[in-house]
Amino acid sequence: MAKMEMNGNIAQNGRGKLKTTVHDIHMTLQGKGGVGKSFVASLMAQYLIQKGVKPRCFDTDPVNHTLAGYKVFEAIRIELLKNNTLNPIKFEELIVLLLEEDGPFVVDNGASSFIPIWDYIVRNGVRDVLKEHGRRLFIHTVLQAGEAQDDCLNGFRQVAEMAEPGSIIVWENRILGPVEYQGKTFQDMKVYQNNASKVLGAIQLPENEEFISTDLKKLTTEKLTLDEGVRNGAFNWIAKNRLKLYQRAIFEQMDNVWEVLPEAVNA
Repeated sequence: MAKMEMNGNIAQNGRGKLKTTVHDIHMTLQGKGGVGKSFVASLMAQYLIQKGVKPRCFDTDPVNHTLAGYKVFEAIRIELLKNNTLNPIKFEELIVLLLEEDGPFVVDNGASSFIPIWDYIVRNGVRDVLKEHGRRLFIHTVLQAGEAQDDCLNGFRQVAEMAEPGSIIVWENRILGPVEYQGKTFQDMKVYQNNASKVLGAIQLPENEEFISTDLKKLTTEKLTLDEGVRNGAFNWIAKNRLKLYQRAIFEQMDNVWEVLPEAVNA
């Protein structure tokens, strides 16, 4: 079984980089709340913007609407749940937008909508419809250590078991340290090894030391991107440099996973 180094490298399966086009859909899916899904969605949007791409962003989180709080993303809010159940009319409206317009797209989902959305996608052949229209769906799932770890691993398993090969990107949020169990890293765990073919690559969010953790909390509270934080007068020069280093650490890993094609830049 080939291993995936959890440092932004592609799994050694011959697939190479994710060559991002205007037809790609990047969707966050994880059943555990509070582990950084919306932050990851914002990082994807920021990365694409830095590459000269204008992503189309959708915020479907029924509780927080975090992504929509960032003005620069111009994210569209869509209420997918009605009485705690998926509203198929609203979801299909979203699918039509993904089929008829150009992206790349970033779709942020909440924990409470995780199961109904993934179940609807799988049962109703949504992926086949997307492929027929030249669209590619990539699932971004977040793992976090601590009390959330078991739920995060279960969320990954639920997605991976029904995912297509090379369609998942794993984000390890190391705010509480690395995801480990009895000395095993994620790529050594059975849940990964059973689903290794589904994983395209992985990105680690750097461990949050006290100062950068404070910087990021202020940044996310005010719904500022990393670039906006660097330009914002609320951060001193040292804090701004920390934000630059944090961004570089993540974006360099994303460079190992993604290659943005010229057609996406010129769209």
